Amino acid sequence: MSDNPYAAPQTEIRTQTASTRVSGKRPLATRWQRLGGYLIDYALLIVGLIVVMMPTGFVLGLVHPDYFFGEDPSPMAEIIEQGIALVVMSAVFLALNGYLLANRGQTIGKYILKTQIVSDKNELVPWPRIFLLRYLAFWFISMIPAVGGLLSLGDSLAIFRGNHKCWHDEIAGTKVVMLRAPAHYRELPDKIEIPEEP
Repeated sequence: MSDNPYAAPQTEIRTQTASTRVSGKRPLATRWQRLGGYLIDYALLIVGLIVVMMPTGFVLGLVHPDYFFGEDPSPMAEIIEQGIALVVMSAVFLALNGYLLANRGQTIGKYILKTQIVSDKNELVPWPRIFLLRYLAFWFISMIPAVGGLLSLGDSLAIFRGNHKCWHDEIAGTKVVMLRAPAHYRELPDKIEIPEEP
C-alpha cells in the first residue's frame, strides 16, 4: 500500500493460470458419455497403431525374423515385443491426444462428447498425471498374464458405482464431468439446513 494519502485506492488482483482454471462445479459425465468417448478413442488408437506397427513390424522382421516371429519365440522376445507395443501405443496416444490433454483435460473422444477430466477439486490436471495414472498404468496391468484381463474388467465395471468412477479415476484422483451442464441441471448446496420444529 502506498503512503501517499492522495493516491488512488489499489485492489489486489489475483490471477489464475489457464492450466488450473475450471469454471464452477459441473455434473458428472453420464456412463453413456464415458463409454462413447472410450470407443471413439479406442477406434482412433487402433487405426493409429495399424498405421505405425505395419512398418515397425516389417523392419523388425528384416532385422531378426526368427527371434521375434519364430514359431516358438523366447520369453525374452515376448517381453521385448510387449515393451515395444507399450511404447508405440503411448506414442500414438499422445500424438492423437497430447495437445488436448495438456490444454483442456480432454481426449478426442471427450472433446467430441463435451466431457472433461478434472481433479476431485474441480481443477484441470497436469497431463503427465493423467497419462501415467489413468492410461499407461492400466495398459501395463492389462498385459499381466492371467490377472490382467480381470483387473481391466474390474476397472471398467467400477463405473457402475454411485460416484461414476473407475479404478483409474480413484488412483489418479480425477473424475469426468460434462463440459456444459444440461438446461435442467441445478446444483444442490453442499449442506441443506432443515428448520427445527417449534
